[in-house]
Amino acid sequence: MARIPYLNLDQMPEKTRKMLDRSPRPPLNIQLVLAHAEDSIRHYARFGNSLLTQAKLNPRFREIAILRVATLCNCEYEWTQHIPFGKNAGLTGEQMDAVKKGGDSKLLTERDIAVIRYTDEVVKKVKASDEAFAGIQSFLDPREIAELTLSICYWEMVAKCIESLGVDMQPSVL
Repeated sequence: MARIPYLNLDQMPEKTRKMLDRSPRPPLNIQLVLAHAEDSIRHYARFGNSLLTQAKLNPRFREIAILRVATLCNCEYEWTQHIPFGKNAGLTGEQMDAVKKGGDSKLLTERDIAVIRYTDEVVKKVKASDEAFAGIQSFLDPREIAELTLSICYWEMVAKCIESLGVDMQPSVL
């Protein structure tokens, strides 16, 4: 059970309620908890949406990074929510399992493994090594590297919010 209450739409400020009402799906539990931070929730949602819908970064690499972050943060909620996104980005269930195990698999490309290594180092060490950076720099341009790094950091923040606030599981969004 969540550590702070989920807000109902009628309890939210009008701007927050309108933002959540525009979505074709019901609000996520994480949104209903973070709605308490009424001055921040809209920026949080816009930022995540921009990484999902406006980035140049290949969605496959984004989802590999998100699934790896979910694994490293022990965040089942985030993992579950991103399985459909991973599938839509072309990842098979077996490939997602390989991401969870750390990427040592014949099912993943060298590029996939470079994204996993970079993600691991950003999450675990804050600053990735020169070797891990060179690994992604060999196939990503500066914009894509920035978007990958922002994705790793954003979904790590999301995982920490989910886990720290005890957000309950729910069906996947897709």
